[in-house]
Amino acid sequence: MNGAEDCLLEMRRVETKRMLRSFSLFSSLRGKDDLTDWILTFQGTGKATADYALQKWSETGSLSWLIASLTKIDPAQPQSPALLGAAEKIPPDSPAFLTIAFHRARLLIAAGEKGQARDFLDGLLFSRNPELPLAARNLFLALRMPLARNLNEWLNYALRVPIDVFYDGNGLELPPFEDDENGLELPTSKNKKLQELVAGRAFFDADATQALNLNLPLSLLVDAVASKALPDHLRRELALAAWVRAAVLEDAESGERLAPMVASLIDCRFWSGIRGVSRRYRGLLWRDPRSLWRTAQPRRSTRAR
Repeated sequence: MNGAEDCLLEMRRVETKRMLRSFSLFSSLRGKDDLTDWILTFQGTGKATADYALQKWSETGSLSWLIASLTKIDPAQPQSPALLGAAEKIPPDSPAFLTIAFHRARLLIAAGEKGQARDFLDGLLFSRNPELPLAARNLFLALRMPLARNLNEWLNYALRVPIDVFYDGNGLELPPFEDDENGLELPTSKNKKLQELVAGRAFFDADATQALNLNLPLSLLVDAVASKALPDHLRRELALAAWVRAAVLEDAESGERLAPMVASLIDCRFWSGIRGVSRRYRGLLWRDPRSLWRTAQPRRSTRAR
């Protein structure tokens, strides 16, 4: 773990402690009006906060306290069935529908009701597709992806269209800028290069990227490259990653499958300027990726893939 991640974790620990303290310390402030009470409870964490939200929902039956309760509980909570029953009754035209739908799906998954969660999320993603805000759609896709029953289904739900582009070097999530012809900075909305990059294009989010990098065996990576579920710009990046992994693992069978796909997805002329590499990896950095397996002649590896 690097310094930035350590700092972020410490910030989260401090924030959690602050939230826990605020719930008990601000009891008099929470009692002033229902809105203040709800905001401080919604922001709070821990068992005391969850119990209080459930108490308020039991007393009032209000939509706002239903939302607060759903965000705080897990399926083991005795009131979970009652909350899920109330969530089912919220109509799609309610302003709270998407928030409640997200937590309803989350609780169904946590309770092991994967089939029910799968059907519910597919209904949201497809029947309401034109109406879903992009950010909400991405969150529902993130819930649906782990419920996939095969690789192609997983790849389809792994695709997310970014809602914006920013840099986060200082934790402020600032929009990137470029200079116009007068040397003035252009915001993201007028940055043509960035708009061309992200406009309507799907990418992998952190959850899919981690699974591809750390969890999928090489055989499935090769299948993913071959799949038409992915757009070419993602197949290209995935093909390179899988191809290099095959070379490192000396997996000739996977390399033979990947080589024509890499050649079809990538302009291979840029390999021609590279010299002085070992014979073992010369094909990897040469004119045509298909030469990797003819030139390097790797041994079949017995290492785990």
